[in-house]
Amino acid sequence: MGNNGDERKKKCPFLNDWCIGEACAISTEMAQNTGGVLQKFTMCSFSALVMMISEINAKTPPPLPQKIQIPKLFIG
Repeated sequence: MGNNGDERKKKCPFLNDWCIGEACAISTEMAQNTGGVLQKFTMCSFSALVMMISEINAKTPPPLPQKIQIPKLFIG
């Protein structure tokens, strides 16, 4: 047991603060739909941000390639 009666097992590498139990000091609750079932879980905010950006990038279609237009310099 650490200070204030809570278990301090590891330090957050981003905040340099002790994590409480298994939860990160800046943990957030996420929800993911898998197979029609909504699953909620807790994870570090930085990992959650990476996961959200990855999901957005996977669902965003790439831009269409631009057409090259050659100017008509010689009319004739």
